[in-house]
Amino acid sequence: MSRDPTAASSGEDRQDTMAKGDKAEKAEKNPSSQKSLTLPFKKKGWKNNNCQARGNQRYWMHLKQIIQAENYSRFPVDTPTYTSIAASISLMPPKKYCDITGYVAPYTCPKSKLRYCTSEVYQFIHRQLNDEDRNKYLSLRQAQPKIK
Repeated sequence: MSRDPTAASSGEDRQDTMAKGDKAEKAEKNPSSQKSLTLPFKKKGWKNNNCQARGNQRYWMHLKQIIQAENYSRFPVDTPTYTSIAASISLMPPKKYCDITGYVAPYTCPKSKLRYCTSEVYQFIHRQLNDEDRNKYLSLRQAQPKIK
């Protein structure tokens, strides 16, 4: 059983090329193994100014600290800032919520003026709530309770 020297060398060459191919495939799949992957949407010098270091821990600044750091006092009074934004009156009507469940309430009881969302809540209002409880629900909403 003699071996052919050319066959052995060709087998070794195959193994070497397969090993090189495996390394190249792994490098393509794993981007961290490449030198440096730069993403076009990321800024290299960006640093989050709202996060400060305390020892070797980082903590987020509170809203008051951020506002004080912005130093809004140096801006003219008529300059719009996040703390001085004034909005006009909303064009949309305010949403109405059920006094019992808190869901959006498309209906209002004509007797008690309580808002409700389903027929089950309406039955609950009329069967299980007395006048005192109905007035308490109305006062929670700061509506005018019915006086009896």
